[in-house]
Amino acid sequence: MTVSRLLMIAMLFSSLGCFGNLRELQSRRDRQRSQPIAEAPPRIRPLAIPAPVPDPQRLDVADETRTLLPVAQVPPVATQPIAQVKAEVPMSTGETPESIFKLSSERYRGMDAFESRFTRREIVNDVQLPMEVIAFKFRKTPFSVRMKWLGEVGHGRETIYVKGQHGDQLHILTAVGDVPLLKRPTRMSFSPKSSMVRGRSRRHIDEAGFSTALHVLERGLSRGPNAVRMLGPVQRREFPYPLIGVEVTVTSEEEPLLTKGGRGVLFFDMNRNSNSYGLPVITLTYDHENREVEYYCFDRLIYPVKFDDQDFHPDMLGK
Repeated sequence: MTVSRLLMIAMLFSSLGCFGNLRELQSRRDRQRSQPIAEAPPRIRPLAIPAPVPDPQRLDVADETRTLLPVAQVPPVATQPIAQVKAEVPMSTGETPESIFKLSSERYRGMDAFESRFTRREIVNDVQLPMEVIAFKFRKTPFSVRMKWLGEVGHGRETIYVKGQHGDQLHILTAVGDVPLLKRPTRMSFSPKSSMVRGRSRRHIDEAGFSTALHVLERGLSRGPNAVRMLGPVQRREFPYPLIGVEVTVTSEEEPLLTKGGRGVLFFDMNRNSNSYGLPVITLTYDHENREVEYYCFDRLIYPVKFDDQDFHPDMLGK
């Protein structure tokens, strides 16, 4: 190393205030090490307050960025005892399966259209499909269904179906990953009876809405009192107040996919202040081994609502 380079390094350390003080710093450290260490006063740990956990149930139909946790993982919405909740909600009392069916049928008969959040989980061909969260729009005449997937599963997928119109086809805007080799959403159309469509759900598109659950209860009532059992008020995670549960025995003739029969459990919203008052907002179906094969939930229902033909036109996909 040349003399000039050594001089430059020395000047650099001097400008940083380090070169001339190295020996002083070393002697100061030696004196500190030789002195006894004073015991520090005890430190008070701050109270650890966990961050608030977001409620996965609070998902608006228009919110397409958040996902809903599976029901098994969702914490209860109501934190008060059921008795206290019931006192605050104007609930119908003294129901029987017959009175519930009459009320629900009348309510649904008077609804020409509605929209809601629709959550489903199914077993199809012995395969457990993941939970799906869907923005659901429904019109009775002409029979029209429009769905848009909001959650992580199938995010962005859309379907529109109008019975007897637009070629009587189910018009689909695929989600990324629905079709191999397609890297962007693509419009397609299929017959509602095609294997590609039926392989994604246990139910035909014609069964959308509340009519299927009402038919389950109607058939059970027609077979006599032994086929239907009242469960009474049940606090579910999906609603902040109790729902009225009714259990119905289901035969394989009524539900061919239940080859050895099973049971359906319907939960009715009996809160008179609710838009879904009287309707079967949750449907659970179990096979003969008590395995849940269907879970359907309608919540955040909006009614009355007005739709026109443009709302269910295939050109509205992606808009």
